[in-house]
Amino acid sequence: MRQREVNTRLSTRPAADPPLYRAIVTGAAGFIGSHLVEALLEQGHEVVGVDAFTPSYPSVFKRANIAWASAHPRFDLLPADLNELALDEVLCPGDVIFHLAGRAGVRASWGQDFVDYSRANVEATQRVLEAALKRQAARVVLASSSSVYGDAPLPMQEDGPLLPVSPYGVSKLTAELLGRVYWKALGLPIVALRLFTVYGPRQRPDMAFHGFIDAIAHGQRVVLFGDGSQRRDFTFVSDIVTALLAAAARGEPGIPVNVGGGSSVTVAETIAIIERLVGRKAFIEQRPAPPGDARDTQASTDRLETLGALPRVGIEEGLAHQVEWQLARVRGHNASGTMAPSPPGERVSEGRAAHVLLYSHDTYGLGHLRRNTTIAHGLRQRAPQLHITLLTGSPVADQWPLPEGVSLVHLPPVVKVGPDEYQPIEPRSLSAVRAERAGIIASTLLRLRPDVFLVDHAPLGMKGELALALQMAREKLPSTRVVLGLRDILDASEVVRTAWEAQGLYATIENSYDQVLVYGSRELFDVAHEYGFPESLVRRTRFTGYIAKDRGLEPAVRGREAWSRARRAGDRRILLMAGGGGDAAPMLLAALDAWESLRHLLFGEAVVVMGPLMSPTDRAAVERRAHQVSNVQVIGSSTTVLSLVAAADLVVSMGGYNSVVEAITARKPLVICPRAAPRREQLMRAEIMAGLGLARVARLDGDGDAAARIADAMIAALKAGPPSTPAWGTIDLRGAERVADFLLGMTQRISEPVAA
Repeated sequence: MRQREVNTRLSTRPAADPPLYRAIVTGAAGFIGSHLVEALLEQGHEVVGVDAFTPSYPSVFKRANIAWASAHPRFDLLPADLNELALDEVLCPGDVIFHLAGRAGVRASWGQDFVDYSRANVEATQRVLEAALKRQAARVVLASSSSVYGDAPLPMQEDGPLLPVSPYGVSKLTAELLGRVYWKALGLPIVALRLFTVYGPRQRPDMAFHGFIDAIAHGQRVVLFGDGSQRRDFTFVSDIVTALLAAAARGEPGIPVNVGGGSSVTVAETIAIIERLVGRKAFIEQRPAPPGDARDTQASTDRLETLGALPRVGIEEGLAHQVEWQLARVRGHNASGTMAPSPPGERVSEGRAAHVLLYSHDTYGLGHLRRNTTIAHGLRQRAPQLHITLLTGSPVADQWPLPEGVSLVHLPPVVKVGPDEYQPIEPRSLSAVRAERAGIIASTLLRLRPDVFLVDHAPLGMKGELALALQMAREKLPSTRVVLGLRDILDASEVVRTAWEAQGLYATIENSYDQVLVYGSRELFDVAHEYGFPESLVRRTRFTGYIAKDRGLEPAVRGREAWSRARRAGDRRILLMAGGGGDAAPMLLAALDAWESLRHLLFGEAVVVMGPLMSPTDRAAVERRAHQVSNVQVIGSSTTVLSLVAAADLVVSMGGYNSVVEAITARKPLVICPRAAPRREQLMRAEIMAGLGLARVARLDGDGDAAARIADAMIAALKAGPPSTPAWGTIDLRGAERVADFLLGMTQRISEPVAA
């Protein structure tokens, strides 16, 4: 039986069959925002949530708040700062925006921290309004605060004096005034709601009731500012959500509305209620009232009544819900605070087939995608019933052969243009694309609830896009094993050590990953030693051997069909491979020059595979040069590379992992033309393979003629022939089956969680 949620179902009192719209909720993972998101989803709306997960209070609370919605198929999460996100790229005409994001708290707004309030409450609001105007949003509902009134006469009238007594109140009033001028001057329909002291499940830990309940439950002192006689208009969170939805449906633009009137009681009275609910007496430590706190608040509710959203939850009932939620958190029960039903498609762990989720950022080349598809193929061969999903940022993933039954989830593609510099392939800002990718990853993880989550190469993904997903996995998916797969070589040891230390990746791997798999051989390059793994991480690292693609993963093509001309006696077939092709044009041009220079020595045909990621300019240059050389066939890209390799007498390629492994697996003479910058990975791999007698190296950098070096290496490789049996036996090529066996073993047991 499903465990009962530790609070009540949120009642939002919608109109019958309310019109559906696309809602944008800023501050979606916050106290109020997360409840609003769930109510919108329950009503059938499509929702995009934006949240920066700022450290104003522990982000673990926010991740718990939004976990339910993140698994919902009609919810997209964008973990991003509104001051950095290009929100106009997110919005669509007709969207309804609920702007709840901001920096809360009266007491912390004094002093040097006010710059954060200005940035979060004023500057971010202006950016939201500009984006809403540009994209013709249907409405903006702006969450303001009773703090704009200060010590105004009671009950506080919307048209009465606005004299805030704290910098926080000033920042919220400024945001309101911005909204007013955008409505008056530019016609942007904005409804501001002035929220009065909100409480309920998921209340922030810095807020009064949260602190009172925790202190009383633990027998600690309750810090009371003032004498307790001050009155507040306490409003339960479900009533706030009802008002937000009503403002979106019926609010009059430019007319602010108070949201309060639930219970105007003294602080001392609320402490007495909490004592009764918790069953313990409060030990009160009284302190002077701090600057910025209004003495009393009480909302005039005439406009709220007209809106049809008067509060329904009284203080006794509301505090009972919050106490139940907080005490359940202390006991470790399900205390997500969700007030909505289970999301569609939520997986039940008992009796289901195992599921493996594989991620690759795919910001450059095809290596990560090809490696993960090879692993997926090995898994399906051993466990046909296994569910496998690939998360990929490759723009050509749909063109690549996938094992039967493997699903794709696409990430918006980006391309690496420099060290830690990326550019979206589509005309969009990196901030928007990065946020969308991070949200897709986290949501897919929570929706699928896989047994194993395998991350290829980058512990935090592109620009940290995995951070939220990894945190969610630890906190919400204790049965999911998280595994990092690393290539045989990443870069020079000192470069990797320096970068990982600066980026905090050692701590990330230790805290977020259960296992590290190295797709190589410890004897050839000891990744754990070279990159300075701490002993605790060394114990979780295993070397699998090299991952070689199985011929069954791509369509079978006979050799004579893969090459355009029939082989004559003495003919040689030379295969020039560019991998993904993004940076391979210089190598292919030099190799074509080499082939032309050898026409008097070699007869036969050269086949050039340019790769799907080669730029149009480079593609044209390679095709133009190939047409000037006899007996050359040019292929844009191929999904039957293994067949081409199998029929070749010599392979000339760059030094990428997959190209090298495919040629060595086929036991072909191999010339590697490695890239030496910006990373030395290819050069290091090439030199290791040459040292084993498995390849010749022809460097493209350095003095002299690169084409001459390639030509010399081609002649030497052909004379030497295929690698000898002893040489070939020095490399372990059984990585794919070992990785598959290991991951399948993980789906059949639950290990101890990663130590915190």
